[in-house]
Amino acid sequence: MYTTIHKIESTIELPYNVIDIDTGDEHFILQFDSFDDNQSDYSIKMGGVTGNFSINYYSNSVNCNFKCDITIGNVYLFYVELDNAYDILSGRNAVAVLKNYGSLNHSNLMFTFDKRGHCNVDGEFKNKSNQYKNGINFSFELDQTGNITPILNSMEVFFNELRSIQGHSNFY
Repeated sequence: MYTTIHKIESTIELPYNVIDIDTGDEHFILQFDSFDDNQSDYSIKMGGVTGNFSINYYSNSVNCNFKCDITIGNVYLFYVELDNAYDILSGRNAVAVLKNYGSLNHSNLMFTFDKRGHCNVDGEFKNKSNQYKNGINFSFELDQTGNITPILNSMEVFFNELRSIQGHSNFY
């Protein structure tokens, strides 16, 4: 018989900032809010843990927080792409994209690396709480050296914790 787990115990404090970018003028956070309730030990071992993400975006005149339509698998694929794009040979342009890969395109975060050591970040997220009627769009430039490594480190901590809970590395 399978045991239903009412609350998953985790060593990371929730909510957890998976991606946190602060340019000084703008601040974007992709946050993991909570694990889904009532998963069973079987569903966790076979399919992995599931949970809820939200977007926090702040700028001079905008302050918003809303749930978004992203899965742990979507974020993991982005983590792999971002790590590869960041490590790619110098002189090549590389791209990493976070999106929900369902039939509806409610989320899109693109990191585009250039030859000069910059990373352009373009985001579009629609508000799940409001039937995707509104959302945010933003674009800014980052320096690769100071900004990408902390994002990759945060994602590594997050996925190491999930690997510990699930007992495997299958996130999608």
